Amino acid sequence: MRGANRGRISLFSLAVLASLAIGGYGAVLFGPIQWHYLLVKKCAKDSLYEYKVSGALSSAKTQLKSSFYREGVPDYIDPKRACNFRDSKRALNISCSWQKDVFIPVIEKTVTRRFNLNLSIDESGVIEQF
Repeated sequence: MRGANRGRISLFSLAVLASLAIGGYGAVLFGPIQWHYLLVKKCAKDSLYEYKVSGALSSAKTQLKSSFYREGVPDYIDPKRACNFRDSKRALNISCSWQKDVFIPVIEKTVTRRFNLNLSIDESGVIEQF
């Protein structure tokens, strides 16, 4: 039989496997820090909701700090240094920024990933990300 290539792998299959391996390696390296970004976003939203309910900036700051601890946000993202609050008469803005160095052993290079998160809640309770 001429059509059956037993024991041989096609070039297409090899390319698919290589792509999956590279993608999986990238997910292992960068997935956790992307997850940390989502945790910070959730904590910031919780803090904004607390501000909406209580109306107190100090309560929102306390909520942010306790949310970081409760959600397991790593120590390299310190809520006091990474996040700033700006209270106006119409809205509360939370702006968080941090960076994380990731070492890539295959190429022996360190890459710095920078993250910025800007959320605000207006007097009607609508949260916006910008």
